[in-house]
Amino acid sequence: MSLPGQDAQCAKGVSLLNLPLDVVNQVLEKLEPMELLTARKVCRSLRTSVDKFGLHFNKISIYIYDDSISIFLDGIGVTYSDARNGSSTVTYNAQKTLVDGVNFMEIASKDLKISLTLNHTSKLEICNKAHNSHIYGTSLFQSFKKCANVKVLTLIGLKDILTMLPYFDAETLENFQLWGADAIDEQITILDQWKNAKKFQLWNSDFDAKFISHLFHFQCFTINTMTEFSIEAMIEIRDDLLRRSTFESCYIYFNSSNPKELAKVFNYTGGYPCKIEYNNRFAVELEESTFEPNLFEFCVKRL
Repeated sequence: MSLPGQDAQCAKGVSLLNLPLDVVNQVLEKLEPMELLTARKVCRSLRTSVDKFGLHFNKISIYIYDDSISIFLDGIGVTYSDARNGSSTVTYNAQKTLVDGVNFMEIASKDLKISLTLNHTSKLEICNKAHNSHIYGTSLFQSFKKCANVKVLTLIGLKDILTMLPYFDAETLENFQLWGADAIDEQITILDQWKNAKKFQLWNSDFDAKFISHLFHFQCFTINTMTEFSIEAMIEIRDDLLRRSTFESCYIYFNSSNPKELAKVFNYTGGYPCKIEYNNRFAVELEESTFEPNLFEFCVKRL
């Protein structure tokens, strides 16, 4: 909120903005990120200075509910709630502020945009606990004019993955994790965000083994449940994936009535669990998972 008489510039006379830029930056360095967000609302000059200085949040977590959104910036939480009649409440540090005539989603989206576009956040986590994930997930990012710079992206309980990924810079995104997603749409594999990422994890979701080759460009990947893990898919892993210089490791969990048949692809005839050193380059293991009965784990690691 601007102070009286400071709409276009800070108070006249000696002020922080009259100081040399390196001194201003030294002052800004003393402020916590949340204090910087408050400072940029004082006047246009301070907003410009803070924007040039940037924000430094290591992790941003977002929890979406039916009538509220909570955003945690390095563990410091702000909650945006529906106050009915088109108004909202913003709760920070146990203090509530009523905002008349503005939807809580709009306020949350604006603050998230500031936090992400002024900051190269290492990790972003979005967890949906609302019933309508298709509307809420994308609504948070619709005001973005450029992609958010995030290295590690975790999406939990969101169904509109194909719509969400393009909001993130494909050159920056290195690792993304999906929890409770619908079956992977093959269209996602043509996105640059998918092609350029180095690591991928899929949890609490089924992955069809016929799409196994779409995972081979990742340095590391984890699949929580692989359906129809066939001999043909294992042969693809042996003949393609294990010849790639960039590949480091993978973990695949699957159901099978006879996992030893899969091990035979590596000319393995020993006992169970299976431990294989393949071509003096990879450690291959196939054993019963400790997570869940009747679930097996296939693991490959570069030696």
